[in-house]
Amino acid sequence: MAAGGGAILLHSCCGPCTVYPLEVLRAAGFLPQGFFYNPNIHPFREYDARREAYLALAEREGLPLLEVEPDYGLAEFLAAIRAGSEGGSESQSRGESGSWGEGWRQGEGGRQGEGGSQSEGGRQGEGGSRGQGQSRGEGWAGMLTPVSAERCALCYRLRLTRAADVCRRAGLKLFTTTLLVSPYQNHELIRQIGQEAGAAAQVEFIYQDFRPGFRQGQRGARAMGLYMQSYCGCIFSEYERYGGKKQAGS
Repeated sequence: MAAGGGAILLHSCCGPCTVYPLEVLRAAGFLPQGFFYNPNIHPFREYDARREAYLALAEREGLPLLEVEPDYGLAEFLAAIRAGSEGGSESQSRGESGSWGEGWRQGEGGRQGEGGSQSEGGRQGEGGSRGQGQSRGEGWAGMLTPVSAERCALCYRLRLTRAADVCRRAGLKLFTTTLLVSPYQNHELIRQIGQEAGAAAQVEFIYQDFRPGFRQGQRGARAMGLYMQSYCGCIFSEYERYGGKKQAGS
């Protein structure tokens, strides 16, 4: 990695994936500032375990934290996926006002009234039409394919857009992400979305291929006793990790 200098926002997906990128950035002369925002991690106990592992690592390594999202982001993530599966707008995919996420947060699951219609293209009555002949199942089925580039793109965009915004508000000029340490992530897509998010926020996304140190970072995390997850994060990836295997073997 080219020698750097000054502060850089480091978006972290989890504690273990932070170990190696943090080491590389510091060795290159950067001063990483931590940021944890991952509404894609489900269910709640999994999210809590990963968040606590990240906080433990940050304390151990003396990583200053810009922001650690305090709330469980299930509603925001599902709103983004739902909007994306139906060709929704950018504001819908980010879970902004008027989205299905608001209904979920209010404990209504998006419904209006007892058995009534659902807002923003939801059901019209019990088993009613949705417009253009697409059922709810058809929209969600596209997100359950073995590798859904669309779903992952929405997830990357949700997190990197927020990271770029926090970077700008903190007065920093650079940001990157620990997603780039994983050999299982789409690096070209992350690079593209990171650069787009950075341009929109007038900050610079730093692409660095941290994959050569993936195993090293994992070993370091185990030595520290950090929680080690077994799937990417979202309910869809959990299904692909466990449910898909079960079906294949049945």
